[in-house]
Amino acid sequence: MKKLLLIVTSIILAFGFVGSASASPFTNGSFELGTDPGNFTTLYAVNTSITDWVVETGSIDYIGTYWAASDGDRSLDMSGYQAGSIYQEFDTVAGAWYDVLFDMAGNIDQDGTKDLRVTALSYTNDYSFIVESTYTATNMNWETNTFKFQADSALTKLVFTSLTSGGWGPALDNVRVSETQAQVPEPATLLLLGFGLLGLAGFRRKE
Repeated sequence: MKKLLLIVTSIILAFGFVGSASASPFTNGSFELGTDPGNFTTLYAVNTSITDWVVETGSIDYIGTYWAASDGDRSLDMSGYQAGSIYQEFDTVAGAWYDVLFDMAGNIDQDGTKDLRVTALSYTNDYSFIVESTYTATNMNWETNTFKFQADSALTKLVFTSLTSGGWGPALDNVRVSETQAQVPEPATLLLLGFGLLGLAGFRRKE
C-alpha cells in the first residue's frame, strides 16, 4: 500500500510540474512600449526600438498620432519605404495550440488592398484588408483576424510580414496570444486519478 501511494504521489507531482510550465504572457501586443514615435517614425531592419519586437526585414512605420490605433495610442504600418516584417519570440509549451488574434487595417493615404502574412513555425496564413476612400485617420475600420498554430518547443517565433510593396501598407495593432489546448490534464483531474488508484488498491486488499 505504501509503495502504491508513493507511485501515485510521484505521478501527480510529475504531471503537476509539467502542467505548471505554461507559456509566459505575450507582451506589448499593442506596441505601446518603445521609443516615442511622435506622429510616426520609420524603422529599418534590424531595429529593436519597439519593446520585445524586432524589425527583421525592410522597414515599417511606427505610428503614433498619425491615425487612431485599434488599442491604445500606437500601431504599425507594415510597409515603410518598402515591405517590412517584425517578429517576437515568446515562451510556449510543446504540443499546445495557440490562438493569435490581431487587428488589421490599412494606410488610409492610398486606397486598395493591403496584404499581410502571419507565420509561426511551419504555420502560415495570408490576410487582406481593403482600404476604401471613405476611411479616415479617425475611422480606420480595424478588423480582428485569427491565426492558429501548435508549438513544438519551449520557444516560438511569431512573424508578421507585409506583402504590399512600397509604402502605404497593411496596418497592425492589438496582437494577443492565448493557449487554447493544455498539454496535460488539470491538477484536479490528476488528484481524482490518484484517489481512484488508491481506492482500487484498497478494494483489492479486501478481496
